Amino acid sequence: MPQPRLSTLSTIVAVVVSAEIRSIPAQSGWIQAAPPVSMTPRGFTGPTSDFLRNRTVVFGGWSGATVLGDTWEWDGATWSQATPVNSPPPRCCSYVAYDYGRARVVLFGGAVGTGASTDVNDTWEWDGTNWTSVTPLNSPQARRGGTLVYDPINAAVLLFGGGVGSSGSPILSDTWTFDGVTWTQQTPSNVPPARWQGMVATDWSNGTVVMFGGAAGAVVNSMGDTWLWDGSDWYQQNPATQPTATRYAGGTYDWQLGAVVMYGGALPTVGETWVWTGTDWHLDPRAPSPAGRPPFALGYDNVRNRVVLAGGGLTTYPGDTWEWNGAGISSWSTGGSGCAGATSTPTLAPAPGSLPILGGTFDLDLEYAGSNLLGVFLLGLSDQVWAGGTLPQDLGAYGMPGCDLRVALDATAFAQMSNGLARLTLALPANPGLIGTLIHAQGFVSDPGVNPAGALVSNSGRLITGVY
Repeated sequence: MPQPRLSTLSTIVAVVVSAEIRSIPAQSGWIQAAPPVSMTPRGFTGPTSDFLRNRTVVFGGWSGATVLGDTWEWDGATWSQATPVNSPPPRCCSYVAYDYGRARVVLFGGAVGTGASTDVNDTWEWDGTNWTSVTPLNSPQARRGGTLVYDPINAAVLLFGGGVGSSGSPILSDTWTFDGVTWTQQTPSNVPPARWQGMVATDWSNGTVVMFGGAAGAVVNSMGDTWLWDGSDWYQQNPATQPTATRYAGGTYDWQLGAVVMYGGALPTVGETWVWTGTDWHLDPRAPSPAGRPPFALGYDNVRNRVVLAGGGLTTYPGDTWEWNGAGISSWSTGGSGCAGATSTPTLAPAPGSLPILGGTFDLDLEYAGSNLLGVFLLGLSDQVWAGGTLPQDLGAYGMPGCDLRVALDATAFAQMSNGLARLTLALPANPGLIGTLIHAQGFVSDPGVNPAGALVSNSGRLITGVY
């Protein structure tokens, strides 16, 4: 395939550095926080992020032989104990998720009583001030240790599996959604193996829910499989890289990174951080990191762009707080759409499996069905402003109605398309100082007669360079 007339990314980087492009802060990976007030130590908590109020919310948990019923919030600087008028009964091992559509934290089930001896199936909601008991028309059976997450397709909270009793017998494999009024059991064609103590998170970049691992038994049988929920069915994935099989891992969506982040687990104890990019898992090799531990609170600070981890433990409870900044991780995220031509709409995306990793190459593909004409890669420092104007810029005045320029034209690379495909190969310098460099991209294809200009543009995207 003919190569674009651009030697390496060094050309782009020179422009980037001279223009002082915005980069993600250099401090990255896990950093232990030192808040003036800490949440009392605990494990087996019900954690989630209150996105609207920008708080990590924790309810209850287990500390020694004590089942807890308090509510704590992290605001990025300190922990504070809430004083609601009403609260759920003390419990551990409950299911908690944030309902983005209704701006409520939803809590379901868990284990109550002395020694967490009794499973329940009650539903509660937290509005930032008070807990309210909900009386749905239908409810799943009582259980503990399952997964609860927001389903963006159905605009509902999604529940999968769990276990009954301290030994998890039986272990369940049912799927339910809660819309704020009632629980509805789903009937997917594909059903993941029964499990409890798994990791689940909303993958907003792909409009799915990702589930990893868990346990098929009381003490052994930790699992290492990956499943996606698309709003109506489960699909098992076969990523090239598999995290260590484990249970009790925690996961959340990192809005800065545009990917799901998973940490930890136990039995075996795992102190690893993994990133799910929609098709594969990537291990963060950086140190330090929190000591591996079972159930802990994990949330996301969407103002400071940090994953938040607190507490955890089976027999000892460290009571510490950590934050993870995704800087250093390479990524690609898709932006605004392109404009349609006679055969299709041009698309811009990384070649399968390609990531902008420093010291390697990054392949960016521009596709337009059937074309053997000219393709142009547009690379810019901004997707907000260019040449004194704002972006996106309507190209109708230039003979391209319905098309928008979405990136600044700071560099271009030309390529002859072959069978509808042109590829730009960027050689990335192995320079740690470039970690977190942000570059915006868009494609341009010629198509005589499609409009007065005889040209179309693709979707936009942005790449962030990283160490993996």
